[in-house]
Amino acid sequence: MKILTDSPWIAVAQPENPKQIRRAALISSVAVREAMLREMQIQQKYDKRLVKWQQAFDRENETCLTDSKYRNNIVIRVWGGPPIASPDAGMIIFSGGTKLGAKNNAMSDLRCGGGSFPWQYTPSAMDAMHADDASTHGGGASPDARREAMDFIFPRLIEGKPILVQTDGTMRLNWGEKAGVFTFHFSDLVYNKHPDF
Repeated sequence: MKILTDSPWIAVAQPENPKQIRRAALISSVAVREAMLREMQIQQKYDKRLVKWQQAFDRENETCLTDSKYRNNIVIRVWGGPPIASPDAGMIIFSGGTKLGAKNNAMSDLRCGGGSFPWQYTPSAMDAMHADDASTHGGGASPDARREAMDFIFPRLIEGKPILVQTDGTMRLNWGEKAGVFTFHFSDLVYNKHPDF
């Protein structure tokens, strides 16, 4: 629960409007996905179930740890709607200067954990208003879909070269003008003595 609620893999964007705070989780982290799986097990009383039930659970959820989506990409899950429109919205920016746009987001399949999380985002009336406005102006997704979790996917390699360089200390996901920024510090993203993001 500590990993899923108060760890370097969880970031909060502080917008100008404090009622529109967004949270993001670095889902491509092994630590986060293992913690998500364990939380799901605890909720469903996994340890007290029959072996046959446990095996079915493991088969159904093994993609959380094995899916190439997480191995080949940096995946950040954000709750509470899409980024507010601005030139860098939805991009990750490395402290070394590299900027990278997401391959896809709202249309991405949430393969690990679905939209649920210990602090599941609860939409507000303000979110509904922004979602209605976005869909009216060609946003594409329905208002309800825009309030759910979205995975933002960034390739780890471009033309065979890692996007992360030695000078990079942070990775920031810009959420748009006045909407805040999610910041992850690479020096803190360590699990079992290995970089984990």
